[in-house]
Amino acid sequence: IFRMYIDTISVSDECQQILSKSCDTNFTLNEQDVQALNDFRSRVPFPSIHLKNLRILDRNRNIVYDLGYDDIDAERFSQIVEEIDETSPHDSLQYIHTYRSSDKIIIGRKIYSSTRLSEHIGYILIYLDETFFSNTLFTNVSFGDESNIMLVRGDGYIISSQERSVLGALLDDALLQQVKLNKNSLAETFYTEYEGEKLVIISVYNSEFNNYLMATFPYRYITDETSRINQRLLLLAAILIALCLCLTLIVYTSIDMLLTPFPVTKYEITKSSKDMVNASSAPAKMPSLIMGTITLVNAWNGVAPRSMAAFARFGSRLRTLG
Repeated sequence: IFRMYIDTISVSDECQQILSKSCDTNFTLNEQDVQALNDFRSRVPFPSIHLKNLRILDRNRNIVYDLGYDDIDAERFSQIVEEIDETSPHDSLQYIHTYRSSDKIIIGRKIYSSTRLSEHIGYILIYLDETFFSNTLFTNVSFGDESNIMLVRGDGYIISSQERSVLGALLDDALLQQVKLNKNSLAETFYTEYEGEKLVIISVYNSEFNNYLMATFPYRYITDETSRINQRLLLLAAILIALCLCLTLIVYTSIDMLLTPFPVTKYEITKSSKDMVNASSAPAKMPSLIMGTITLVNAWNGVAPRSMAAFARFGSRLRTLG
């Protein structure tokens, strides 16, 4: 959004017109031109709470437009403009500490003519509150105690940092040289010795601004956290085991209490089971038993008359012989 804001101001007719006039040897800053540029700027949507100053220079570094909210000394400002020249055609990202003891970040760019694209006609710089960057990049991000997250320029100047005391300072050259080995837009992790302690460094390179987003923290933080995690896992496992034992004991006690009022021996359980089996199979056997009895009776009814007749004949024969 900041770069889009710079794009919009830089290519506007109002900005182009006032800077093109400044290239003339007899140029005199016109109040109407400044007012026209100010009117145009006020119509450009931008979260003004983050914008602390806007400054436009001609190619000779003369100020043609300035909101004038806050500033720095002339020597430091000259260094910033030189840095813009060095980083062009890329935008320059720099840290400043203003007269009002405020931490600011300047995004600067060279302005070229919209009709003659190779002609340099001026500079544009916007001043942003540094806390906007730190809050956006670093809020709720931590790698533990003694860790730090920084936005570092390619030359080693720290633009933004969680540790406020290092703002504007130079990163240690040994660390910077190792960080510069990563020109990848993807995060890269490496380990190094610094002041007698092993450090873990994570860095991401931004080619548009030639800077690095990097995080540093002691290597022992990893081992300490691993140890804490293991301890918590062991504690959780112990709690789960104790819970399982308690549940098992509760279930066992509940079943035992249900069985205690009914003291039944093994013999009684076995006999009862057999009786239940016999009882369950008896209805199935009754019909066949009844039919067998009926058949036997019918057979006897048929055999009995014949037997009686045979005995009668046998008796009459005995009397005849006698």
